Amino acid sequence: MLQKCALLAAVVLLAACSSPERTPAAAYRHFWDRALVATGLAGGRFGLPCMERVHDATGDYDTFIGNEACYRFMPARRMQGIWISEFEGSIFLPGATSSKVEPDALSRIWLEPHTPPPAPFKRDGESHVYRIEFVGRESLYPGSYGHMGMSRDLVLVERFLKLSEIEQAPRPRP
Repeated sequence: MLQKCALLAAVVLLAACSSPERTPAAAYRHFWDRALVATGLAGGRFGLPCMERVHDATGDYDTFIGNEACYRFMPARRMQGIWISEFEGSIFLPGATSSKVEPDALSRIWLEPHTPPPAPFKRDGESHVYRIEFVGRESLYPGSYGHMGMSRDLVLVERFLKLSEIEQAPRPRP
């Protein structure tokens, strides 16, 4: 029992020292993932957080368990704003009424639909801008979310309430 308490204390102390550029240990739901990140062992011999080993006809491989199972989130609430949906991109601008924003806002919040978006949503590889209202949950801690971990926060859409396409404003240069 004493060893378990000592390990837990070490994980908590190391979690407080997590690098701000990466997702902090406290953001993960499962103890093992928090321990991997807090101790700096993630990515090495012990694997990556939120991955599970799968065996099928193609062989053994690791697969991501999904955002909902991986990270901790705030309670669901109603949100609205602008959603910029692109090929390998998803940007949520809470409270915004147009897609005209400062460059740093373009990588802040990754919006991840839990269910398929309703019409007029398009997935054609082009950039589309939508006025959106939904019920969703925001990540409890800032970190590295979305495609290539380029977004600071993550919002999971549980239920779409309204979605309408709007004209895209010219994008600022970063």
